[in-house]
Amino acid sequence: TTLLKLILGLLVPTQGEVRLFGKLAHQLNRQERSQIGYVRQRAWDIDPSFPGTVYEAAQTALYAQAGLGRWLDRAQRAQVDQALEQVGLWPLRHALVRELSVGQQQRLYLARALSCQPQLLLLDEPTSAVDIDAQRQFYDLITHLNRQHGVTVILVSHDLDSIAAQAQTLLCLNHDLLYYGPVEAGLSREASELGFRGTQPLLHRHPWSTEHEH
Repeated sequence: TTLLKLILGLLVPTQGEVRLFGKLAHQLNRQERSQIGYVRQRAWDIDPSFPGTVYEAAQTALYAQAGLGRWLDRAQRAQVDQALEQVGLWPLRHALVRELSVGQQQRLYLARALSCQPQLLLLDEPTSAVDIDAQRQFYDLITHLNRQHGVTVILVSHDLDSIAAQAQTLLCLNHDLLYYGPVEAGLSREASELGFRGTQPLLHRHPWSTEHEH
């Protein structure tokens, strides 16, 4: 989570630099920052009293991009439509958010992040508290976004087994850097002996991957 906050520019490193799009992450302007989609940990914990619809929730990120007090234009509304289509929630666009299942809420917040058409998508333990079927559907969707739409995905997870087949690059952190490189090597017996047990892995899929690369 700390690493994601550094990438988002919410924290400034005490040593070294974090650069995105050729600039220091914490110096990105609003337009540049809109190229980063972020789904925080347990973003789908919805207050039962929340009155908004699926469509209204999905467009909130674009209001932040447009600026306070501004209406969305036709092109921005089309981006919301496309994002809801991508995650399979278009038929539920008029439903209240509190009526959704946990898995559907998860996809809604992914749609919210996608509505800005980001180049980079950051996901912080996106499948915690959802069942196996919902996890599988979510990872299939992420893989589709990466391969078909060129979205670079950085995903934080403690469940290596579920996502190893979906990622190309593995970063393991436990206060210090334990491993960074191909997933296959990171999951090998030799790499496991480096002390991955109990660490927080971060997996990355670059948008220009080929079908046979995992």
